[in-house]
Amino acid sequence: MDDVKVCNPPAYDEIGVKALYEKVVEQPTMTKYFPNKWPKGLQCDKAYFYNVWNTIHPDQVKAAIQYANEQRFTVSDEDAR
Repeated sequence: MDDVKVCNPPAYDEIGVKALYEKVVEQPTMTKYFPNKWPKGLQCDKAYFYNVWNTIHPDQVKAAIQYANEQRFTVSDEDAR
């Protein structure tokens, strides 16, 4: 537990477990921490998902959160009109 890098990302759809699970878990360094299949109607716990991902690939988590923030807080030309 001392090695776990706890992460509490914002609740944005674009960086939710449902949106990122397949891309993150298919990495060779991540597969051993997640099951191959979830029971119907269930998905991975967000806290567990992000804590494991942030412990192994903190740079990827930081980039994903930064990207989501940029998408949410950047005004496009069409929005400015």
